Formats: sequence, structure tokens, C-alpha cells
Amino acid sequence: MRTAYFFSIEVVDDGENETADRADKTYPIMKFHCASMNNGIEFQNSTCNDWHIFSIIGSIDVTTSASVEEAATEALNSAEKIALDMSATNYISSAGLRVLLRLNKKAKRAKKTFVIFGATGMIKDVFEASGMDMLVTIYNSKDNLP
Repeated sequence: MRTAYFFSIEVVDDGENETADRADKTYPIMKFHCASMNNGIEFQNSTCNDWHIFSIIGSIDVTTSASVEEAATEALNSAEKIALDMSATNYISSAGLRVLLRLNKKAKRAKKTFVIFGATGMIKDVFEASGMDMLVTIYNSKDNLP
């Protein structure tokens, strides 16, 4: 899983703070703050019969889509049949839809089986509205996998 780093810059210049003198000019001292944050997504791998189950827990958006694609591609490369479990996925953006389409394309090129299951609520609505359900095989639950 990738770690995202967020930076903020605090300019310290209230007349009483340190300054740096360079070339006859005085500049305020800048303090840099860095915090590492989990990008809010988790993956779990399991098997069910002859299916590799790749579970996505969290939101798939522009900040997490690269991590999703990287981890799911690893799973896809190690299995003949992969099922994305989206029962714990609570949001998907257009960046996430793009990743799913690319994964489906990779699976087809490699003559592997790629399906999705467990999409509910808003995720299911997005799949229907975008036509994703016409491009990728989607099942209601793991119990429905062939």
C-alpha cells in the first residue's frame, strides 16, 4: 500500500520571529510540516473454490486508484479467475471506473476471467448509470460466482 505525504508551509513573519538575511534582503523563515497518511483503502486476498477474491475496503477515487490498480493487477497476474469483492467499497469515482475497465481489459488480453461482486447502493447505481454492468460481469454476491 502506498503512503501519501501531505506538506504544508507555515510562513513565520510576525516581526518577532527569526529571519534569514540574504543579499541585503530579509526573508521570513518558513517551517515545513509533513505528515504521512494512510490513503484510506485496504485490500484483502482470499480464495473461494477456484476464484481469487480481491476485496477492496474503502473508497476508490483519484487518490487511491493507482494503489487499487497496482494491487489488483498483482492479484490478476497470479490467478486465472479473479473476482473483485466490492461489498466493503463505499465510493467510486470516474478514476475508479477507469481502473476497473483497465483491469477487465488486462484480463481479457491474458485470457483470464474477471468479475465483480458485492456492489450495493451508490456503487451499484454508478455501475448501472455508467454502463459498467454491460462491460464487466457483475454478480450480487460471492455465492453467485459460477
